[in-house]
Amino acid sequence: MPDESAPHAATWMAFAHDTKLWRKPHLLPVVRQNLALIAQATAAHDEPVNMLVHKEDYEVAARLCGPRVTLVVQPFDDVWTRDSAAFTASRNSSRVHDMHKGRDMVAA
Repeated sequence: MPDESAPHAATWMAFAHDTKLWRKPHLLPVVRQNLALIAQATAAHDEPVNMLVHKEDYEVAARLCGPRVTLVVQPFDDVWTRDSAAFTASRNSSRVHDMHKGRDMVAA
């Protein structure tokens, strides 16, 4: 899996959804605002930013993230996309690492 600082086509993030994950319901709005600020700052440097968002959170995410962040409606469990994404691939390799199964596969 490539390092986070390796050249890449876009940044993928996830919009906080689950109050149980943050243990205190009052933290969710703060976390969402901070994620939106990170996404905006990244997009301001002409890097594409894609934000996973639950359908029911779309309007809030659109308002907080603004027009430079692409919202992608998709259910997910956790905002830590590096840990919860299905897999990642490197252009310099025909290998794909499936993070959930902990094994490499040959990319087609």
